[in-house]
Amino acid sequence: MSPTQRARPARPGFTLIELLVVLAILAVLMALLSAAVMRFMQAGPRTATRSALRTTKSKMSAQMKSVRAQANGEPIPISLLPSIYALLTPAATSQADPRVRAKYIELKMMQAFPQTFAEVFNPLLPWPDYQRELMNNNVAPSGTTAPFEAAVCMRMALQMGPRESGTNPEDFGPIGTKLFDLGNGKQVLGLVDGWGSPLLFSRNPAGQPALTLVIMSWGPDRLPGVALPVTDLSPTNPTQYDDNLSTLNLP
Repeated sequence: MSPTQRARPARPGFTLIELLVVLAILAVLMALLSAAVMRFMQAGPRTATRSALRTTKSKMSAQMKSVRAQANGEPIPISLLPSIYALLTPAATSQADPRVRAKYIELKMMQAFPQTFAEVFNPLLPWPDYQRELMNNNVAPSGTTAPFEAAVCMRMALQMGPRESGTNPEDFGPIGTKLFDLGNGKQVLGLVDGWGSPLLFSRNPAGQPALTLVIMSWGPDRLPGVALPVTDLSPTNPTQYDDNLSTLNLP
């Protein structure tokens, strides 16, 4: 037999233990890669949301300061005084009562910056442009609340509200918008966070100084829980969550 015809020794294959080790290493690498991908995917929406919160609050705050200053300096309409007196407890009997001016400022803020559709249709101080848009979309003055009402009201306030701050529709910048289904065949535009969920806001959040504006995102779980002392931000708050981003906790 020639040297080239000699039988070569059999090449040993992978043992079961070696295969299991390789599979374990691959599983660890896949887990690390998956975690990195998830962090990368969350970074974009979170960054966009923080930018939206800052921009929205800046524009809303500028308008609110203007409205408050005007309401604090202008005469209260005589026709409105009886209604203001009745809203106070105990009821006021004179315009000299400092609570009367404070209530008037509160009503003017509600007029320019409603949080719900019901506030848009408040008969004391209506804002015709807001009411006209909702009525054009067949929104009734009284109806069921929806979690996107604040997002729609914020967009209307920025687009059709007070002009003293110089805010225009084209100035929305990084703020996202989305059409929300009203359930009547109509849709209405509102502001959303980086995950496409409606933004929430409050003029007077619980536990904060009077007339403090807070704007909040539902966060990556897209659930309207509130882990801060601002529970009045959400119309439905069955559970507390800690992933909400707001202008109170921006780094």
